[in-house]
Amino acid sequence: MRRLGFQGRIISFEPVQQCFEDLAQSAEGDGNWEAHRLALGASDGVLTMNVTRDDVFSSFLRPNREAHRMFADNSAVLREEEVPVRRLATLLPDLVPRGFWATTHLKTDTQGSDAAVLAGLDTLLDALPSLQVEVSLVRIYENQPDYFEMLGPLHKRGFRLTGLLPISRDSELRIVEADAVLRRTPSEGASQAHARYTA
Repeated sequence: MRRLGFQGRIISFEPVQQCFEDLAQSAEGDGNWEAHRLALGASDGVLTMNVTRDDVFSSFLRPNREAHRMFADNSAVLREEEVPVRRLATLLPDLVPRGFWATTHLKTDTQGSDAAVLAGLDTLLDALPSLQVEVSLVRIYENQPDYFEMLGPLHKRGFRLTGLLPISRDSELRIVEADAVLRRTPSEGASQAHARYTA
C-alpha cells in the first residue's frame, strides 16, 4: 500500500508470534502504521492457532485432505499457539474515531475465519464502506464456509461485489482462494441491516 502511494493510517492484527515480529519490524519507523498481536473473531477469548510449515496456511481451522493434496507439506501443522482473540466491535471505537468509520476499508485474511471477524463487528459492519475478504471456492480447511456462505450475508447487508481477485489455483485451473472486494450501497444496507453472520 505504501509503494502504491497510500499515506493514510494502517492498523494490522497478527496473532502468530513469529509473523507478528516480522510485521512489527516492517511497521517500525512508519508513524502511521500500528501492529497488534492478536486475532479478530466473533467473541473475546483465547483460541488455538494451527501454525503450518508455510505460515500463509496457519489457521484456527485444521487443513483438510484437499489442502494436503494441493499444497503437500506446506499445509502441514507444525505446532499450536494459544492466541488472544478480540471482537472488532470492541476495538474499533478506541482505534478509529467514529467520524472516520465511513472512510475505513477493512481487509481480512484469516484462512477460513473471515466470517467470524465480520460477526465480531456486529452492527458496526454497516458503518464501513468497503471490504476485502478472503473467500474459498475449494474448501481447504475443516468446517470452512465457502464463498456462497461468505458473500450471501454481505449482499444482504448492502455490499456489492466490485472485484474477485484469484489468490491460488489447483492443477485443473480451478480457483481455490480469492479476495472478494465489496462496496456497500448505503440505501440498500440500511434496509437489510437485520442480516447477521453466525460463527
